[in-house]
Amino acid sequence: MKIKDCQIYTYQLPLVQPLRIGNTLVTSRTGAIIQVITDSNLHGFGEAAPLPGLHQENLNDVRRQLKKITPLLIGTQIHNMFKVVDLLQMQNRWLPCVQFAVESALMSIAEESNLPNQKSLLPEPVHDKIYVNVLATGNASTILKKVEKSLAGNYRSIKVKVGRNLLEEEIKLVQTIRQKIGDRTTLRLDANRAWDLQDAVTFACSVKNLSIEYVEEPLKDPGKLPDLFEKTGLPIALDESLIEMSPDSFELQEWINTLILKPAVIGSVRKTLQYIDLAGNLGLKAVISDTFHTGIGLSFLLRLASTITKQTPMGFDTYRWLDDDILIDKLPIKDGCFDLMTVMNLSRKVNFSKLEKVV
Repeated sequence: MKIKDCQIYTYQLPLVQPLRIGNTLVTSRTGAIIQVITDSNLHGFGEAAPLPGLHQENLNDVRRQLKKITPLLIGTQIHNMFKVVDLLQMQNRWLPCVQFAVESALMSIAEESNLPNQKSLLPEPVHDKIYVNVLATGNASTILKKVEKSLAGNYRSIKVKVGRNLLEEEIKLVQTIRQKIGDRTTLRLDANRAWDLQDAVTFACSVKNLSIEYVEEPLKDPGKLPDLFEKTGLPIALDESLIEMSPDSFELQEWINTLILKPAVIGSVRKTLQYIDLAGNLGLKAVISDTFHTGIGLSFLLRLASTITKQTPMGFDTYRWLDDDILIDKLPIKDGCFDLMTVMNLSRKVNFSKLEKVV
């Protein structure tokens, strides 16, 4: 089975509300879609959607690189596809979100094919329900309203962005949230490297009795994370730090609690799968986090999440920021989770009228 054609599309979708990433305000979501078609009429879709304020690349960079890559994929034998991908990458380093898009499109085709050894590229699902942690951002009033909605929606976990306001205000907010949710919901925090060691210690000591599941990247200087853990015992999750590491050189440290995996930032789906295996072998939690993809990118992330043995809510609440989708039907979240079979069925029904073909 060979790849007989590749098409590239772009999209622009409105957001339900503006999104602040670092110092960047995002009001709409843009990205590119690669469609890979085989000579047996199997279709695989991948999404390359650089997020302003997070990715270094932009949509123009993505479009240019995809236009160079797609002609080289045509004629490739499916059973040799990753050898071809690796060769192409050696010749021209791929942007992380482009690599994610191409690999996910190829893996989707491989999973649908009946060729020997192709299904093993993606481990079999171990869960058919993928739970979601609510993402609560904004001012205190907005966050508390989101917390109330999450309780009504039967969500199992809430993640709150911290490190943006006065330390005393954020400590009080986290205390209020824990009081509201009781023990019904786990509480995660994400500081995005906002604090120096002294402020982080103050925060950690103030919330130590609130059963915080973990805090993502609390320090401006990640080299001091061991010191923070030694002083406070704060459960720490790595996010940005993983981009600077490799699964092959990863060393277990007692202060590491959770690995936050963003495949579109890490780049390689295969590298993400290595981290998932690594977390399982080392007894760490692995949480896949979306970067505001449409249903095409998110559906593949949900498929990845279904392979994680230890079931834990994933960072997929980002999908609710989209006011529309390029799928005919949006992926439904019910009782705080996605149903994998429903997602896989809907992910194949693309609304091409929402896409603009790149020529």
